[in-house]
Amino acid sequence: MTKNLRVKSSEYIDETNRISFKFNGKTYHGFKGDTLASALLANDVHLVGRSFKYHRPRGIMTSGSEEPNAIVQVNPGTNRTEPNVRATEVEIYEGLEASSQNCWPSVEFDIGGINNFLSPFFPAGFYYKTFMWPASFWKKYEFFIRHSAGLGKSPTSSDPDIYDHRNIHCDVLVVGAGISGILAAKNAAKNNFKTLLVDEKNELGGSTIFENNEFNKIDNKTPSEWLKKEIEELKNIKNLEIKTRTSVAAYHQYNYLLARENLTDHLEAKDKTNKIRQRLLKIRAKKVILATGALERPLIFNNNDRPGIMLSSAVKKYSEFYGVACGSKNVFFTNNDSAYETAMSLYNKGINVEAIIDNNIEFDCIYGPAYKGIFLGSIVATVFSEQGKNYPVSFNRKEAKDHGEGGNIIGANPSGNVLIIDDVLSAGTAGRESINSIINHNATPSSFVVGLDRQEKGVSDESASKELENEFNMNVTSIVNLDSLIAYVSNESELTEYLEGLNNYRETWGA
Repeated sequence: MTKNLRVKSSEYIDETNRISFKFNGKTYHGFKGDTLASALLANDVHLVGRSFKYHRPRGIMTSGSEEPNAIVQVNPGTNRTEPNVRATEVEIYEGLEASSQNCWPSVEFDIGGINNFLSPFFPAGFYYKTFMWPASFWKKYEFFIRHSAGLGKSPTSSDPDIYDHRNIHCDVLVVGAGISGILAAKNAAKNNFKTLLVDEKNELGGSTIFENNEFNKIDNKTPSEWLKKEIEELKNIKNLEIKTRTSVAAYHQYNYLLARENLTDHLEAKDKTNKIRQRLLKIRAKKVILATGALERPLIFNNNDRPGIMLSSAVKKYSEFYGVACGSKNVFFTNNDSAYETAMSLYNKGINVEAIIDNNIEFDCIYGPAYKGIFLGSIVATVFSEQGKNYPVSFNRKEAKDHGEGGNIIGANPSGNVLIIDDVLSAGTAGRESINSIINHNATPSSFVVGLDRQEKGVSDESASKELENEFNMNVTSIVNLDSLIAYVSNESELTEYLEGLNNYRETWGA
């Protein structure tokens, strides 16, 4: 029995128009304006597919064309079937059927999942080496190998739909209809340039559509209010053509671009008859403005692509735009402020937020312990400088200098809250030396970031990182620790020869 995870109504979803659709043979309900992804999430369906090769469970991770996991077969068994379609891009309609790919007999119980346990025997490219001899057997091997390729099934009957193409010449082509794209198209058209504005979604506005934060205003309006006004103005501007559901697929020399315009994919079967399904646009533009926006980058950790793990931006869009909670309990792991905006959005919709784990670090000075910390600290400071943020940098010598400027500090003296950057943390001896050096300069060691935390015992049975946190009331963060390293190696068949050594190390030295 699935739960209904609809929350407060969204003006972009027509709840008066209830739509029935099928996924993996089971009937679900959504509303006009839903994507297949949002409708499945509203019905508490998170498992939608299996990974290539190892058949690990895959769920919905994003809300747009960047979706890597939720790949489905649309209308299987019909002459309109289409494989390898992102569930985040399929607009639901009455009679839509979709199914998971790369699983048998079902996505919940997939026989191919045994590959995950046999992964040590399936290194990258194993099939090219294993099944090429004898040559006469290849035709028998090929059937099973291609069947396991993880792709959907190609249609076997004639395509009933009509397709078209059109040549478009314009002065300015704007790709992407968020804030930047809208303003660029508006200004170009008002200056008597023949302008074409295209966007892959069925509405204009990008992420601004669901931005209702009172603290981020444009012309004393919330972003969504401002957007509605701008879109109304766009519709009345001469020299401007707007195309939604249009994806630019190729950008060739001399500003020649190819785009696909979807015209009837979102309609019921009865409304598609004798109508053009898709149109190929061949665009020649004097100037091209790419306003495609930015995509949130997922944090890297083991199993970060399993069902239930999603991008914060996607969770916010499902809540604000589609009126869907992605789960009854939500935990955020973040290194920036955007997660707090999403958490507040969910809270205002009555969605439970269990915790926010913030890895953001504030500091006044960078300290790089000799020797490798010197290079790491310099690199980090350089990157911040390129972003317009300049931090003083301190290094230490292993031995104090008794002539010249003297002492064991190179560069700026540690001051304020100090960020320590080093390559590795073992027993914590070198870390304590750095911390005490900073304290002796009347500064505060606030954070300690290392590339690898070996999770060794310190002076007690606790790990050195925990000891430093407790002893000096500071945050110790690692990019990789021994546990995550072992987890990664155990899942990579070409690295399993190192697994025994890592486990022995943890057994001998680990906390």
